[in-house]
Amino acid sequence: MSVALTAEQIAAKEATLAKLEKAYDDYIAGEVATTVSYDGYSVTVNRTNLPMIRRRIRELKRELGQTVSRRSFGVVF
Repeated sequence: MSVALTAEQIAAKEATLAKLEKAYDDYIAGEVATTVSYDGYSVTVNRTNLPMIRRRIRELKRELGQTVSRRSFGVVF
C-alpha cells in the first residue's frame, strides 16, 4: 500500500529530481562537477557517484508516478 504524498512533498521531490537531472546532464555534457543538496544530503556529481545519482533519479520518478526506464541514461550503442 502506498502512502499519498502531500502537495508540498510532491513539490519537494520534483525540485530534487530537477536538480539531480540537471546536475547529471551538465556533468555528462562536460560541465564542471556540481554539488547538489537534497533531503539533508549533499552529493557531488562525478564519475564515482553517477550510479547512485541515477538510482536516486529512478527512485524519485517512481515515487512521483513517472515512467522509469533503465536505458534513459548514458549512451547506448
